[in-house]
Amino acid sequence: MSRENVEVVWLMFDAFNRGDVEGFAAALTEDATIVPLRAALEDTVYQGPDAARDFWADAMEAWSELRVDLEDVRDCGDRCLALGSIKGKARGSDAVVQTPAAWIAQVRGGRFAEVRTYTSHEEALEAVGLRE
Repeated sequence: MSRENVEVVWLMFDAFNRGDVEGFAAALTEDATIVPLRAALEDTVYQGPDAARDFWADAMEAWSELRVDLEDVRDCGDRCLALGSIKGKARGSDAVVQTPAAWIAQVRGGRFAEVRTYTSHEEALEAVGLRE
């Protein structure tokens, strides 16, 4: 598992940053769940075969520019931990937001069954039983 899963995380976020929604979707299982940053505020969760496309459509509606910059990806058994940041420009505004973020991806069959976004590296590290 390990190295291959870490590579898939890098590829998934690369597809996201290139605007390749189909490549992003291909990294997820048919019954995948995406728990984005906005889930903490709006309880928004995307599930099922269209999770990636629905998430993408909503993200592009809110942001004219959106990028994930990964610093580190770690294998954590059946999950991968990705640490980095999100940078975005709100649609219809000049407001630019950059914030630390982290992701935990639950792996099943070489694809991701769940991708959950965390608002801090510390929170995600604790969720996988690690500390910096």
